[in-house]
Amino acid sequence: MDVRGSERGSSGSVIPGSLIDGRFRVASVVSRRDGAVEVCNALDERTRQRVRLRFGPGRPDVRVLETKHVLLPAALAAGPWGAGAWVATAWFDGEPLQLPQAPMVGDDAVHLWVEALADVLDLLDRLHRTLGRAHGSIGLHSFWIGDDGRLRMMDAAAPEPQLRPAGSLWSPPEREAAPSPDPRSDLYAVAAVFYGLATARPPFGSEPAEARAGHRALRLSDHDALPPEILAVLRTAMEKQPHHRFSSAERMRAALAKAVGDWESRETVMLPPNTPAPAVVRAASAPERIPPVPYLPDAESTEGLPPALLEEEQASWETMEPAPRRTRRPAVRRASGPAVPLLVVGVVGLGLSVAAWTALVALLLGVAGA
Repeated sequence: MDVRGSERGSSGSVIPGSLIDGRFRVASVVSRRDGAVEVCNALDERTRQRVRLRFGPGRPDVRVLETKHVLLPAALAAGPWGAGAWVATAWFDGEPLQLPQAPMVGDDAVHLWVEALADVLDLLDRLHRTLGRAHGSIGLHSFWIGDDGRLRMMDAAAPEPQLRPAGSLWSPPEREAAPSPDPRSDLYAVAAVFYGLATARPPFGSEPAEARAGHRALRLSDHDALPPEILAVLRTAMEKQPHHRFSSAERMRAALAKAVGDWESRETVMLPPNTPAPAVVRAASAPERIPPVPYLPDAESTEGLPPALLEEEQASWETMEPAPRRTRRPAVRRASGPAVPLLVVGVVGLGLSVAAWTALVALLLGVAGA
């Protein structure tokens, strides 16, 4: 990356047509803040490519300029500009980040918001490890939103050394006079910015004095735009005392991921009002269904029964349920074996009895006739 401009210095006004460092021709002013030019569109006359030029009061850190991250526009060159500096970055389509007109609504909006916050926390973790200190001046002014929907941190290489009035809307209580070197101050500021992006308002009001008082004393209020699990992560990041916050951007990112999982689990089991909850049986604990054994009468009890009756007594395998109980007619047992002599004796006895009675009746009739 070309940083030779830092050796020569630059002067002059930032107006369309100006040539910065003999290389970058200003095409138009994109944004101004507090009356000063902040970002311009320009042409790199060396490569004939469009670039962005950012002017700020801070001096750029070469270590950050050389850092590669999806949220960092690729730095091309840098140099001093008056009491501050300029940084040329590769072109990307986008505009300065603004608060929305209305709070976000719906699960899809929450998921997009979470993805953007996770990306910023990943970038902060990279910067904190690279620099060993905090950015110190993060606010809504730090970000641009690209046409691809992804944020860009424009002032990562050259943070503002002094707190502008609008910066107090997002800054932690300890950031009253100068940037804080504690990385946890960045977590506070990022949480404040993202609370504003979700709710369409700064966390403690739009007036600098009111906001400073709120940052010192007030608790982050609930809002329907944010699930309670996710709001709890922002509250931890915005604790008044730094040692009560997350110790690092990576820990906050992990807490955010867990909060999203808890929220999604809760949303999955919620039912509309007056809807009975379905009976849920875990497969591992549900008893195994064993088909009932069909009713199978023994051979002795089925002898002599008609086939139709036997079919009615069998279980229904189509429904896997036992057949209804039916009254069974007594089985007729066939005479066989020792029963035959008894039958003969009975018949003979019956014949003798009939013959005796017949003889007795004949005798009585003969006596009566005589």
